[in-house]
Parts: sequence; structure tokens; C-alpha cells
Amino acid sequence: MLRRFPRAGAGLFALGTALACSACGPGPVREAASRDGDAGAQGLSLERISVLTSLPIFWNESSDIAASLSGDARAHWALAALDGAAGEVLALDTLSALEPGDVGRDVGGGGDVLVLAQPRALSASENLALDGWVRAGGAVLLFADPMLDAHSIFAPGDPRRPQDVALLSPILARWGLELFFDPGQDPSERLVELPEGALPVRLSGHFAQVGTGGDPRAGEVRALRENAGRCRIEAQGLLAQCKIGKGQVLLVADAALFDDPVSDGPARTRLLHGLIARIAPGH
Repeated sequence: MLRRFPRAGAGLFALGTALACSACGPGPVREAASRDGDAGAQGLSLERISVLTSLPIFWNESSDIAASLSGDARAHWALAALDGAAGEVLALDTLSALEPGDVGRDVGGGGDVLVLAQPRALSASENLALDGWVRAGGAVLLFADPMLDAHSIFAPGDPRRPQDVALLSPILARWGLELFFDPGQDPSERLVELPEGALPVRLSGHFAQVGTGGDPRAGEVRALRENAGRCRIEAQGLLAQCKIGKGQVLLVADAALFDDPVSDGPARTRLLHGLIARIAPGH
């Protein structure tokens, strides 16, 4: 069953005020789509997927609160895809409650897999909590787009607008990575072939491991920083898969996958399930 939760502080967002509501007790606002059969093909049967995102995956973009949470609009394909991979999908508004001892437990955060899809900038306490949770055995799929150009009805600076630029340098540095962006690249969308399928990207970034010396953009890493993860860089830096302590993190330097809420579901669903399967416990 998919349980959907309203974006924390939605009423205050309508007034132009961003509020982290970690103490709120969110309740389900509707039951949604049936389970997608593609999850079975990937062998995914997770208890829970928790999601922190600035993208309109759990709500519809609208200046009206009721319309943004309305069950009448067609659900984002990614929402149905996540539902097809887990018994429960939780929308988070903070990572501060993550604790190393909570890995695999129902604590309203983390669950079996944590998906961070173009999240807002994380606070210092959230960075510490996330790092500790991963090192204790947590699994994270992170989409970090350095130049998100998806259409939004909200103007730049509006807190309801998706995060335009990934601001995750502190946690990336902790894991021994840096996200780079080439402003001279072709701005048109292209497909990058991955083992899981064709990933649509547009104005993407690339990851590089950061060492104690050398130019990471040129692949010059003399020695990894202390506590850095052991990372494999793929697809010319578009992906990085890292073993960090006892945990796993898969990072994607683009979020165009989620741009079209009613896009060709089956192909993108299989791709998303495949990426989750890489890091899901027991897979």
C-alpha cells in the first residue's frame, strides 16, 4: 500500500514561508496507484522507501493548497514506481531524526532505502545524521542535479519551487566526492545507456573523487581523504556508486528522469527500480 503524506508545512509555503516541520505528525492524504509489475522483474520487495525531495512528486504544482494536494490529478509516474517497489512510501521533511541504530527499523525515515531526489540544502545536523546512518548500513539513492531546468510555475526564490542547483557539497566531500558542472555542454536532452536502461539527462553534472592532492576533474587523486567512501565512477562521472562504512550510496548527477510527471512510465519505472536494486539490502 502506498501512503502519501503532505509536504511538511504546506500551508506556510503558500504564504511564502519555508518551515521545517520535523515534529509534525503527518497523516495519509490518499491511497494511490496499485503495485507496478515491473518491481517483480527486478526482484524488489522492500518494506519501505523514504523520500526527501524538492520535486513535485508527492504533490501537484499549484498556487492553491487544495489543488496541490488534490487526488484528482494524475499521480507522478515515479510515485507509482516507488509504490511498486515497496510496501510503504514515506515523504520526509527532515533527515535529522536518522540514527545509526535505526537502520532497517521503522523510524519514519530511512526504511529499507532512502531516496534523495534533488533535495533542498541539508542542515549541518542532517548531514551528520545522514552520514552516520549510511555508515551504519543505510542505503541511499541520490539524484543531485547541478543545473535543474525543469519547468516550474513558481518563480526563482519561491520556496515552493524545486531546488534549481544541488547544494550538497558538505556531504559529498565527507564521502570523498565533488560534483562538477560544464556550462559549455550541449543543453539538449540526451540518453545515456546504463545497465538498467536509458537514462535521460540534460545539463548534467559529473562526479569525481577528491583526494589530498591533484586535480579531481583530470582524475588525479593521490590519496583519498580520511573516512572517504570507496567509489566506482561510471558513465563519465554521471554515476558514482560508493561503499561507505557498512552502507551503500548510488549517486546520479542529474534529475531529468523526473521532469515529466506523466512520461513513458514502463521504461522509466524499470530504470528507477534497477537503480534502487543496486543498493537495496539483500539485492
